Amino acid sequence: MNKLKLTRKISRILYIGVLFIIAATALSGFPVPYYLMILVWAGIIVSFVTDLILNIQNKK
Repeated sequence: MNKLKLTRKISRILYIGVLFIIAATALSGFPVPYYLMILVWAGIIVSFVTDLILNIQNKK
């Protein structure tokens, strides 16, 4: 269970960091690279799945 919590924290930190990079890039007028958007979606999906697994484990 600790691995799941660690995975959730790391994925949230990474995709929030990438969101800040995307915002800074967009505000400066440069195009946003597609791989940053892929990292954000991957972070959201990993966080969602780990939250779902942790919720199921807590209900048992």
